[in-house]
Amino acid sequence: LISIIIPVYNGENDIGRCLESITKQTYQNIEVIIIDDGSTDASPAICNRIAKQNKRVKVIHQSNQGPIVARLNGANALRTQYISFVDGDDWIKTELYSDIVKSGYLGKADIIDFGIIRYHSENDMRNDNGIFKAGLYEKNKMIKEIIPKMLWYKSSYGLDPSICSKIIKRELFIAQIKAIKDLKIHYGEDAAAIYPMVLNAQNIAIIGRCY
Repeated sequence: LISIIIPVYNGENDIGRCLESITKQTYQNIEVIIIDDGSTDASPAICNRIAKQNKRVKVIHQSNQGPIVARLNGANALRTQYISFVDGDDWIKTELYSDIVKSGYLGKADIIDFGIIRYHSENDMRNDNGIFKAGLYEKNKMIKEIIPKMLWYKSSYGLDPSICSKIIKRELFIAQIKAIKDLKIHYGEDAAAIYPMVLNAQNIAIIGRCY
């Protein structure tokens, strides 16, 4: 079972497409928890309707507390070993979780990283895989190859800080989020979590494909 956390704040124009891309995954052993972070538009009604139609989808409504707290509350509401994240204005390829299961890294890796498709329009999309070769990096290899280049390499990130391009062991995620001193960050909040998380991980798997 893979759990997917979706924080939503006033995302009525995008949340439908987002949820469709998740509920149509070729790998079906998933559960979805939507954290409605105090939306004032039609997002709560859309999420409630989809949850009624699909028993794998649940919705938690809360007052506006920001994306970090929303993700933490979602993680605390779950009991699976691994959690994944999709923002309410993103959507994913239908084979993402099937490919992750086939990779064999579940149960082995603390963090599983995959690439992002930078979408501007149907005619303007760019695959961003980062700089690291696919494979499993144990601690010693991480220290030598990933950590020195993860913040910045040449002109960009070495390891993209986006939480949405990671599958993470739930306990590691919760421990690192609780260590962040300011949970109300709204800019760079992913980097505040991911880079310390990598430092505390025993290994990381790089998939090398974009989803």
